[in-house]
Amino acid sequence: MTIGKVKGRKAGNSGGGVRERHRGFTLIEILIAIFILAVVLSTIYAAYTGTLRIVRGFDYDSEVYSMARSAMSRMIRDLGALSPYNGGYEFRSEVLDLAGEPFLRLTFRSDAHLAFRGNEAGTGVGIVTYDIRKDPHEEGYVLWRVDDIQGGREAEQAVEDQAGGYVLCERIQSLRYVFYDAQGQEYERWDSVSETPSQKKKAPAVVRIDLKLINPENPEAPFPFSTRIYLSSGEVGREGA
Repeated sequence: MTIGKVKGRKAGNSGGGVRERHRGFTLIEILIAIFILAVVLSTIYAAYTGTLRIVRGFDYDSEVYSMARSAMSRMIRDLGALSPYNGGYEFRSEVLDLAGEPFLRLTFRSDAHLAFRGNEAGTGVGIVTYDIRKDPHEEGYVLWRVDDIQGGREAEQAVEDQAGGYVLCERIQSLRYVFYDAQGQEYERWDSVSETPSQKKKAPAVVRIDLKLINPENPEAPFPFSTRIYLSSGEVGREGA
């Protein structure tokens, strides 16, 4: 009789042990597991998005610097190839007001003509215009290089139609020209058809270009680029004055 009770008691304990081994997770354990998983996933996501942001930033910086170098290089070649006409130089700046932002349109005669039409000569003297306009697709402004070999009204119409030209630079926040005469005097404007003795039939001795491109990460700190171009235009200008 005693043996039977003992066996029955062991059997009961054995069954209870099996039920404990198959016990499920409690609500607190599930919530802790979800919390740990959320922390791990958020950490991975933050690292992933941070890496993508850095890569995109490097790509944008590289594109901006490449575009600025290309634009500056083209402007150096154009301005360095100024061509005299009738004993003087044609070099004018015109103030543009684009949504309250002051910009200059620069027009000059240069031997750096680029042919865009099939019936044009590949080289020659042309009227080059740097025309800046509001970008209809992106933030900021775009710089157009318009080149017409005819000159006169045809060149002015080419600027208005943006014919014979191409976009030289995009994402411009500001573009400023500073002109210097042969004596080092600084000017914000230049007009070779004016009666000003230092400018009449003359081109500047030096042109400084200050270009700032948009920085989407920090609009208050745009990407700055600057160059000085020394022009070999003094002698002809003095003779024609």
